[in-house]
Amino acid sequence: DVLVSGKNRITAYDAVTRAELWQYGEGQGPFNGEIIVSPVYGDGIIFTQLWRQSPIHAIRLRGKGLPPEPLWVSEKPGPQEPSPLFYRGFLYAWMDNGVLACLDGKTGKEIYRKRLGGASNSSPMGSGGRVYLSDNDGNTFVVKAGPEFELLATNRLAERITASPAVSGNRVYYRTDSHLYCIENMAHR
Repeated sequence: DVLVSGKNRITAYDAVTRAELWQYGEGQGPFNGEIIVSPVYGDGIIFTQLWRQSPIHAIRLRGKGLPPEPLWVSEKPGPQEPSPLFYRGFLYAWMDNGVLACLDGKTGKEIYRKRLGGASNSSPMGSGGRVYLSDNDGNTFVVKAGPEFELLATNRLAERITASPAVSGNRVYYRTDSHLYCIENMAHR
């Protein structure tokens, strides 16, 4: 199935026949509006927002063209640009203002909320039990994954980061305003 975000809704289509399977949300009409945040998937659950800075919705997919089962809706709004990260049972919402919110993926209960940096556009990533979050000032914050907040490191590139990092093997690529950086873990060559 293919899931398509639209203003105030998400719609599922059959990838082969292109037939609409179901809609979740209240949106009507063409797929318009600036939906920047992408839905993320983990443990059979889709985590999505239905509009800019709207609450995060957790819906369980049921298959066979059936509509999803709503599980929870966050009490506070999610980010406007960075997509959330579902990693090891937790949903990490990297807010546009440099605040990290960690929610329990099963219940939606907010575990913690911490300010790390300034304005942010890039989406977080997780690897090796760590969550990596970059702000527009060129800082990348490394946070221990899990229910207790622990800042492990702050790394700085001397340029603005607005793009989400990309991972290939043991390399991470950061695109800044004027350079492409490749950071490699030499211990895993």
